[in-house]
Amino acid sequence: MTLEEAEKEALKCVHCGFCLESCPTYNVTRNELFSPRGRVLAFREGKSLEVFASCLFCRRCELACPSGVNYSKIYVEAIRRVRKLDVSSVVESPKLLSLTLRALRRSRPYLPEPREPLTHKDERAEVVIFPGCVTSVLFRGLVEKAVKYFRAVGIKTEVVNGCCGLAHLHSGNEEGARRAVERLRERAKGRPIVGLSSNCVARLKEEGLEAYDFAEFVVKRGLPVKGRAELVTVHDSCHASHFGLGKYTREALRMLGAKVVEMEEPNYECGAGGYSFILNDDVSEAVSEVKKNMIAKTGAEAVISTNPVCTLNFLRKGLRALHVLDLMEA
Repeated sequence: MTLEEAEKEALKCVHCGFCLESCPTYNVTRNELFSPRGRVLAFREGKSLEVFASCLFCRRCELACPSGVNYSKIYVEAIRRVRKLDVSSVVESPKLLSLTLRALRRSRPYLPEPREPLTHKDERAEVVIFPGCVTSVLFRGLVEKAVKYFRAVGIKTEVVNGCCGLAHLHSGNEEGARRAVERLRERAKGRPIVGLSSNCVARLKEEGLEAYDFAEFVVKRGLPVKGRAELVTVHDSCHASHFGLGKYTREALRMLGAKVVEMEEPNYECGAGGYSFILNDDVSEAVSEVKKNMIAKTGAEAVISTNPVCTLNFLRKGLRALHVLDLMEA
């Protein structure tokens, strides 16, 4: 992506305002500068790009835009100039990520205890399990459950740890994001990739890889499941919503016997915004409160979250957050 491409996307904006109410940061501030069209106008007119620093990069505006503006292209180019923190090198190294999260955990006790990523490879493995950088370190138990499940249904797997590059895009590091995808493509060797982080899966789909969210793979392959029934509500993570992955989450839950109570806006941004919630951003916190209230109104026993950063933010807000795998029995 080049500056010229970003400028071309910005020119598509007709300032209609359809994006306004879809934008969580505008929703909590009612300030035009915190809206997609306000940010696009600033980009187009060469004004301060600091307004992009508050953007949570949920891309709900793209779903609402009648002009088809690819906001993400503008965001990445803009954030590259204003983002002071680049986490690319951290997420690419499980050891460094683990050390960083251990340090953060001292002031953020809601973070699970970091663990070494699982190493697993069946002989003649036919499917790649891709946990994603955060899941591999903070939710290793989910990876173990996935391996156990696939073994039970007769599918040989290899766990490939790494990053999809989405964290790089949050830092404006597009080249690093591209390299992350290519590394995974090489390791997959044409095998289907089953992701345990739905936003990572969305990123890989956009890059043309054969990638499936865990629930999507189970449903499309007609694999058997068994587990415990609970009263739950489903959070549709932002990037995954572009590919309708939430419908597979709900179908898998139905197969498990769970009862789903829908919240007001399932794909409303959770407030995490990449790592904005780690930085205790005021706008991120306000959005998190809106989402928490939406979840609370359902009366559900837990919120199903298939994206680890969303899950961390829900844990931070004192909510019980589960992955589909948490309800399954091998």
